Amino acid sequence: MENQVPPLPRAREDIPAWPPIFLRQRAQRYRKSVFRFEAAALQLLQVHSWPGNVRELDHAVERAVLMAQGKHREAADLGLRARGSTPRLDDMSLDDVERYLIKKTLSRAATAMR
Repeated sequence: MENQVPPLPRAREDIPAWPPIFLRQRAQRYRKSVFRFEAAALQLLQVHSWPGNVRELDHAVERAVLMAQGKHREAADLGLRARGSTPRLDDMSLDDVERYLIKKTLSRAATAMR
């Protein structure tokens, strides 16, 4: 029988174990001296909904390494939004901006048709 990793939203207790692993791998890959996450960054990692599961977490850590200005990663380096916050287009990838604008347009069109 194949072992399956449960989705991060259902395995919140596992979330703190992943970022240091990804941080070490990505720092080595990009030859960056990044050592740890600030407390606020770790808190944001813990509360994020992770719809993209472990892959999304890995990408957030990779982004933080690439955005590194110092030796510690801050919450803003992750490119994540706290639940309920309004998205900032400056902080989103092109795909995310397109997705956001399409959803907003569809929502407005549906409201206008009522």
